[in-house]
Amino acid sequence: MEKKSDIPEQFEAVYEGSPWYGKSICKVLEGIDPAMAFRRLPGHVHTIAELLAHMISWKQVLVNRLEKNGKPRPRQKDTYLTAGYGSAPEAAWRNLKQTLDDQHRRLMVLLGTAIGAENSKLPWKMTRGVLQHDVYHLGQIALLKKAIRLSQYYFF
Repeated sequence: MEKKSDIPEQFEAVYEGSPWYGKSICKVLEGIDPAMAFRRLPGHVHTIAELLAHMISWKQVLVNRLEKNGKPRPRQKDTYLTAGYGSAPEAAWRNLKQTLDDQHRRLMVLLGTAIGAENSKLPWKMTRGVLQHDVYHLGQIALLKKAIRLSQYYFF
C-alpha cells in the first residue's frame, strides 16, 4: 500500500531516477534538440515542446495549490503554449527544460514540508494525479521522439 511519505520518492524516480516503467523524464529528454522539440509530425496534435509546456503547467497548478497562493488554473488550451518560453526554438527549448527542473525542485521542497507538517492537508488526489499525468505525457514524448528520429528515413 502506498504511503504518503513515498510520494516525493516517486516524483524523484519519475523525474530523474529509475522509475518502474523505464526511462525518467530527464533520460527521455536527452538527445532531443530544439528542431525535434518543435517539429509537428503529420497527424499529431502536439509537439514535444507543447507537451512539456503542458506538463509544466499542471505541475505549477500543484505548486500553486501547495503554496495556497490562490492563483487560478490556466485554461486547458493555454497549457500547451510555448511562446512564453522564448521566440527562438533554441532559447525556448532551453527555457522549457530549465522551468521543468525549477518546478520539480520547488515541488520537492513543498512536498517535503507538507509531509513533515502535522495535520497536513496535502491534496493527495491531485498530487498523485500530477505524477500520473507526467508519466502519461512522458510516454507521448518518448513515442514522438522515436517517430521523429524514424521520419528521417521514411519522409513523413
